[in-house]
Parts: sequence; C-alpha cells; structure tokens
Amino acid sequence: QAQAQAQAQAAQAQAAAQAITDKPVLFTAVTDPVAADLVKSLDAPGANVTGTNDMNPVADQIGLIKEIQPAAQTIGIIYSSGEVNSEVQVKAAKEAAAALGMQVSEATITAANEIPTALSTLGSVDAIYVPTDNTVVSGISAVVQYTEQHQIGVYSGDTGPVDEGAVATLGLDYTKLGYQTGQMAIKILTQGADPATTPVESQTTFDLVINPEAAARMGITIPQAVVDRAATGCAHRAARGSCAPAKSSETDMIGTIELSLIYAVVAIGVYLTFRVLNFPDLTVDGSFTTGAATGAALI
Repeated sequence: QAQAQAQAQAAQAQAAAQAITDKPVLFTAVTDPVAADLVKSLDAPGANVTGTNDMNPVADQIGLIKEIQPAAQTIGIIYSSGEVNSEVQVKAAKEAAAALGMQVSEATITAANEIPTALSTLGSVDAIYVPTDNTVVSGISAVVQYTEQHQIGVYSGDTGPVDEGAVATLGLDYTKLGYQTGQMAIKILTQGADPATTPVESQTTFDLVINPEAAARMGITIPQAVVDRAATGCAHRAARGSCAPAKSSETDMIGTIELSLIYAVVAIGVYLTFRVLNFPDLTVDGSFTTGAATGAALI
C-alpha cells in the first residue's frame, strides 16, 4: 500500500527528507525549498520530496504598507535567525522597501520571549512587518501590544495575525495551502504521480484582509480605497466557514468528528515517529494541518 509522509516547515521537512528515502515526502509552508536543500528545482524536485511553498507577495505587502501609511519611511522587521524561510522574506522586503524609497530596520530573535527586547532595538520606525515566521507569529500578541502602545502599524505576511490585531495583509491562507498539499498527496497516492517530477506548488491568489479596529487602536485610518477591496478578519473567516453566528447540534457533531480525525492523525504520526522510525523529535507537531487536510480530502 502506498504511503506518504507530510511535514510542515523547513527544519522538520529537512529531517524527514533525510530519514525517509524510500517513500514520498511532502512538505508544506517552506518558503524556499531550493535554498533549504529539499529539492533541486521548483519545476523538477528530482527525488522523493515535493510539496508547497508559502512564498508570499512580499513586495506587494510592502507596497500595501506604503498605501495605508503614505508617510512611512522606515519599516521594522523582527524574525527568527534560525528560519531560512524568514531570511528569504527579509531580503525581499529590503529590496521592495528600497524601490519605494523606504528603509528597513531589522532585529533577530531565537525565542518568542525575546520579542519585546527585539522590538525595542528597532529604533524609530513607522511600521512593523511580521513575515511568515513561526516564532514571531507565535508571539504576535507581544508585537501588537508594543505597536498599540507606540502607535505604530503592524502588518503581517499571512492572514492569521490580522485576526490577532495586525492592521492588514495581502497574504497566505494556510488552511488553503494545507488543503492544496493534501491534493498533491492524493495524486501521488492514488494516481501514481512521481514526486521527482511533481513541481512544487504555491498559492496563486492572495487575500487582502484588514482589521479596522486594530488599525484605530494604533492611530491609523485605513484608506477607503483599501477598505473597498478588502475583507475584514471576520468576513474572511466566514468565507472559510469559521465565523458563523450560531452552531447547530449537527454542526457540533461534525466538528467533533473532524477533531477526532485530526487527533487520530496525530496519534498515528507520534507512533510512526517514535516507534517505527525511532526518530525522537516533535516533527509530528508540524504535520497537523497537512495530515488533517490529506485525511479530509481522501474522505
């Protein structure tokens, strides 16, 4: 029976690719899989590893900051020094900012509890950009608190942090990206697609999502032109079925079944990692979204 192992993020995917050479390995949300040595090229991965990248439109996001805050001259960026994904995005952000006559002030962290210190070292900035960096996003509340206190706009590389208090993003929807990876897994498992010749995929459409209330708390008024073409955080979630005003008993039952399936995938992942592969780490944590998406798509 065909089997595939799915992993999220660069470090976990690298570990899986090194440990598993005789089965397909799919990664998701790896910004630059070539730089991470996961594939030879995006069009022809060349081995048993393929998946999806989460390279977001950084230049457009920097342009969005300039559109919302025309007077902005300096953008602050904090990111994890251990994430190749983030380094790629920061480089792109610097190039985009320079093209718009802006400067970038950057600070690195190694853990989420370093975020407040890193923010204080940025100096005088007009806006803060948070890339799709796991460590920083996990501590987004600290970033939002800082920006509200100092009346600085904070923008993100994906839609999640907008729900948590960022002003806006033209970014990724990781739910959609996980589902896309699941579809790739189906092609490999049921249609005989070869990972070596299956191109790395990426999202082709990006969601403009705003949080007017968060912007107001930071002293920012979002231009009407941006408001007219954007969705608010709740409207965006409603499009994914997660902002419904009321739940029926049927919905509750479906939710319970979905959660049970997700935990089943997690349990299998833990068993495979620790018992079958004898590989004692926590990469299974990164497999939640992809595993659940693959299971749901197969069902």
